[in-house]
Amino acid sequence: MQEAEAKFEAEATQYLLPDGEQRTRVIELPESLRPQYEAMRACGCRLTGEMLRTGEVSFAIEHPEADYDLVVVPNGPEGTATWHDMIRRLDRAEFEKWLAQFGEESAS
Repeated sequence: MQEAEAKFEAEATQYLLPDGEQRTRVIELPESLRPQYEAMRACGCRLTGEMLRTGEVSFAIEHPEADYDLVVVPNGPEGTATWHDMIRRLDRAEFEKWLAQFGEESAS
């Protein structure tokens, strides 16, 4: 039997219908994602999720300037795995290029 990977608690912001009220939620992420998650936070980003009126869910890596990465998926249990993939593919050099278009540099 395969041993389950250790988890850590991370914050995500949930936007609620009907008016976009924001609530901070604690989610569990695999320990292997901790370095990428912490780097994402150090860049001034956060994880967000929003149930859309279509029944789908929007997941994002959000920066105060704009959403850096956004994925819309069917509502279901695989949602958190979407954040896993987004965190894994966050590339610091690409993020810095993206951020430069706003005339900014990341915090670290």
